[in-house]
Amino acid sequence: MVRDCRQQPAFSISARFTATPLATDPYPHLVVPGFLNRAALEAVAADFPRIEKPGSFPTSELSFGPRFRALLAELEGPAMRQACEDKFAIDLSGRPTMVTVRGRAQRKDGRIHADSKTKLITVLIYMNDNGRHRAAGCACSAHRTISPTTWPRCRRSRARCSPSR
Repeated sequence: MVRDCRQQPAFSISARFTATPLATDPYPHLVVPGFLNRAALEAVAADFPRIEKPGSFPTSELSFGPRFRALLAELEGPAMRQACEDKFAIDLSGRPTMVTVRGRAQRKDGRIHADSKTKLITVLIYMNDNGRHRAAGCACSAHRTISPTTWPRCRRSRARCSPSR
């Protein structure tokens, strides 16, 4: 029997997201360690698309398995949208989502930069594997309050907000 992943959340990520308090300094954001539990992370990692080069790729250009597809469906589903709206006090109705996947990082990746003026919220899912164990975390921020004057504080707060710590 095939389960419609849009009907029931496979990973309950919106619950973990909702339970995490919003930080406000230097801008509204949250970091959710353990965003995926170990079993979910193993399942998603097994179905993660094989990406051999650096860059971000739209999901339409990638091949991946059903558990990774279920994670994408939950990330773009109504419960996660509502959790983002509630957490950041923003109306996202009628707003599109864009999902990209990165497999390889470059030295220039992760530097503080201005996103497009139309981007309202960014959700980053980190799925790290150090060879001995895997960990997954989530970092989320609202863009409407980030400006060049907050960037120096963003750099200082980066270490304490890192999902791997």
